[in-house]
Amino acid sequence: MDSASVRALRGGEHTGPNPTDRAKRGVKRHLVTDGQGVPLVVEIGPANRRDEQWLPCLLWWLWVVVSHLGRRMPREFLADRGYGFAWSIALVLAWGMRARVAERGSPHGSGLGRRRYVVERTHSWFMHYRRLIVCYERRPEHYQGFYQLAACVICARRLHDGHQDNASWQPFERSAA
Repeated sequence: MDSASVRALRGGEHTGPNPTDRAKRGVKRHLVTDGQGVPLVVEIGPANRRDEQWLPCLLWWLWVVVSHLGRRMPREFLADRGYGFAWSIALVLAWGMRARVAERGSPHGSGLGRRRYVVERTHSWFMHYRRLIVCYERRPEHYQGFYQLAACVICARRLHDGHQDNASWQPFERSAA
């Protein structure tokens, strides 16, 4: 699980002042992927809300997606320090997953970066869609719909090319050539 901020030019109820971009209006994309980088849950919200505030909603949507696929919840949950509060770790444990979350205030070098590249790579896949680089939408439903459509295309390309188990697969390598 991870999040990334995107600039929003027109505003709307789904935007907020981005603390990392001189308080310009922004949207934060929250993303949950499986171990291969396939997007399972994508949610958007204001850029000024902290990551762990979205955790209950994201875990619930993850349960909905996984149960409809006929699978069980993942064994492990990997996230960065943005989700490392005691209550959020307890929530992950309550959902029956092992929490691989760096605690707030812990020194860097926990080793999570070696496994979290998967979700970072998926964030970069979303940036291949020009409409998602900057938020032009005034209504949150429209921007959320674009993200869900992009997630469907990423999944379809992954299935079409037959690289479900290959972690080094890039869905846009053909378009770059």
